[in-house]
Parts: sequence; structure tokens; C-alpha cells
Amino acid sequence: MLKQLNAELGQLVSDAQALRQSMEEKSKGGTAEYEGLSADREKFSKMIERGESIRKQIDELTRFDSLKTTVSGEPGERPLGGGNGNENGNNRQTRTKSVGQQVIETDQFTHASKQGKLDRVEIERKDLYESAAAAGGVLVFSDRDPELRELPQRPRSILDIVLSFPTSSNLVEIMQEKTNDNQAAGVAENATKPKSNITFDKINVPIITVATYVVASRQILDDAPRLRAFIDTRLRTFLEIEVEDQIVGGAGGNDLTGWLNVVGITGRTHGAVDPTGLKRANDNKLDTIRHAITVMRANFYRPTDIVLHPYQADEFETLKDAQGRYLERYDPVEGRLWRLPVTESSVPPNGTSIVVDRNRSSELYNRMSVAIYTDTINDQFIKNQFSILGELRLGLGTPYPKGITKIDGLEA
Repeated sequence: MLKQLNAELGQLVSDAQALRQSMEEKSKGGTAEYEGLSADREKFSKMIERGESIRKQIDELTRFDSLKTTVSGEPGERPLGGGNGNENGNNRQTRTKSVGQQVIETDQFTHASKQGKLDRVEIERKDLYESAAAAGGVLVFSDRDPELRELPQRPRSILDIVLSFPTSSNLVEIMQEKTNDNQAAGVAENATKPKSNITFDKINVPIITVATYVVASRQILDDAPRLRAFIDTRLRTFLEIEVEDQIVGGAGGNDLTGWLNVVGITGRTHGAVDPTGLKRANDNKLDTIRHAITVMRANFYRPTDIVLHPYQADEFETLKDAQGRYLERYDPVEGRLWRLPVTESSVPPNGTSIVVDRNRSSELYNRMSVAIYTDTINDQFIKNQFSILGELRLGLGTPYPKGITKIDGLEA
């Protein structure tokens, strides 16, 4: 009887394993197959109930077997050790439970049955023999770390040094003082007062859309709740990175007109002829940046920030004099160079730094902050797929281009 029950239990475990594998494959398929899982779960539940019944019968048959022995040759049995007999000389072997019986008797299996969690049972096995490696491999289910490992993303920093204002239109008009001719002077009695002249210009700032989307299946969103939040966050990151790229180097049209492409900004090249007369024969790269700050101040701008490529920041921090002593002009702890705060960013190309007067240079107009939408397109509905879209709308105006100085020739 015991032999028959062990055989039936072994077959039951084998069938349950096959059914579970089939269920996993169906869960990856289309809608029709996925909906068919309910019938498989019911069948799996009946297998569990039958396994419990067999286990109880085995317990009854072995309840009074205090010596835990059995005749050699029954299914799932093998000697524990290398001897041919026990201490009493009897040609008997210590009984080893079959793999199937060990599975049914685990606390995890019993608990899962009582809780109704029949579609996945995790079983800890520590004493499966090497000869049962195939069966043991099936019974040990993979574990999944709930944390999502993210690829490193570029830090956002350019957005922090641009003034931002809200707008409710698709076009922003900026009124700008273009020229002024100051003729103020002392005037004699009854003399004609001098006339000063001021001209104005209008700058149109179009609002553009920046967007991107990803596709995800219904199943992965259902099975991994953290994934939806991860996608939302990642889409925001993608959009912010693109906006920073366009603030610096946007070419206009469907993009922003970035700082480096605005007509009228001040330019300076390290080592080149300097019409202001500030260049000296032994100037290093730090001196060139200082001269740019001086010229901006001479034109009544107040530089507030320096943008350095990480390669330039590395070079400036390690600059030494002829005796090998660090110059220590760039303070990476406080993040300051020539008393101005430094933003390290890989947005400007290597060799290019930017000095900015954030109060009088450019302005960002936000029409719509980052928004996340979920919908189905084309045949995604019948494929159980969703499109997750992130987009924003904004414009960039630069009414004071001389509040930006581009410095080239600083390649490390």
C-alpha cells in the first residue's frame, strides 16, 4: 500500500510541475491564453488536495513504525551511508522519503494550501541528493530582488541656473530695450535741453513640446507595481535631460534656441587675440575665464554662474605652478571659481565653458510641466500593451545675449 501511495504521489508531483510550467508559459502569451489560467489554477488546486490526502494516508501507515525502517527496493528509498546493515546485523536500510513526499510535507506547501495560494509555492530544500538533481532543480524556484537597478543618469544642474516663469499661451512676447542714447548734460539758462533716444524691440518666444514614450505590457505593470513608478520617474529624467541639452545647444525650430546659438552673445577663445587688451602672454586657462568675467562686468552685467565641463573642472583643480604646488584657484568643496559658483555639467562640449548672468540673460517660460499619460495606440489593446507618454511644453527667450559669454579653447 505504501509503495502504491508513494508511486501515486511521485506522479502527482511530476504532473503538478508540468502544469505549473504550462501556466508560466501561458502568462507570457496573449489575452486568450492568459484568461485560461483560471481553469489551470482550479486543476492545480485539486492536485494539492489530492496530495494532502495521500500525505495523510502515508502518515497513518507510518504512525506506528517507530523504527523508521522498510524493505529495500521501494520507490524513493536508498541507504543513508555506506554500510550493508545496521548495528543489529539486520539487512535493512533506513527509509528515505521520496522527493514528492518531502514536498507535500513541507510547511510552505501546507501553508500555501490553507491560504489558497496555489499558483506558486516556494519550497526550501537542503537535503536533496545529487542523484535527484533534476527534480531538485525544478522544485527550487527563483527569487527576485524587488529593487530595480537603474543605469546612472546625468545629473540635472543647468535648470537650476535659469530663471523660470509660468505662461498660459503658446507664444510669449518680450519687450526689450534695444538701444539708448544718453544725451544728458548741463544746460544754460534758456538753452535747449538735449534729447536722449531709446529704442525698443519685441522678441517672440515660441512654446515648443518635448515628449517621449515607452511601451509596457499589462502583465508587467500588474506584476511589478514599482515598474510603473520607475517608468514615470525615468520619463521625467529623459525630458529634463533633453531640456538642458536644448537650453545650451538648441538650434531653434522645433527645439529651443540655446545659449550657444543666440545671436549677440559674447565669445572668447583661450590663447587667441583679445581686442579688449586683457590677454597676457603667460595667461593660463583660469586667467581667460577671469578676463571674460571682467568684460561682462565692464558692460554692466553681473555674472552669477560658471558652467564647466567635468574635464575642465578636473584640470583646474589639479593645476600646479613650476614647483609642483597646487594653485587652488578652483575650490571644488565650495564649488567656486573666481568667487562665482561653478556648475559642473557635461552639457557644454569638452573645451567650452559658459559664464552666465542668470538675472540678465535668458528666461524659461513653462506652459506645461512634465505630464505622464497612459493610453493604447494602434493594435496595442488586443496585445495587452500600453503606451506611457511623458511630455512638457516650454519656451526659452534670451533678451540680453551679452549676459552670456562662451569661452572656447579650454580642452583638457
